[in-house]
Amino acid sequence: MRRACCLIVELERLELVFAEDGASKTYLDTYSRLTGTLRRILRDLGLERRARDVTPTLDQYLRAKAETAE
Repeated sequence: MRRACCLIVELERLELVFAEDGASKTYLDTYSRLTGTLRRILRDLGLERRARDVTPTLDQYLRAKAETAE
């Protein structure tokens, strides 16, 4: 878990570089490799991506629509 946290911090640092200076080829390659490594570490720890339905029901949608119209 400690290594995963370290990779997350490094990825955040690279994202800051991208936001400020743009993404160079070298940084993009490093970022890509780190994200793959992080994904494998998290999977090995038992954390897996799971899709979840975030679509509102018809009742929820209509209720929200009515509230915004008021």
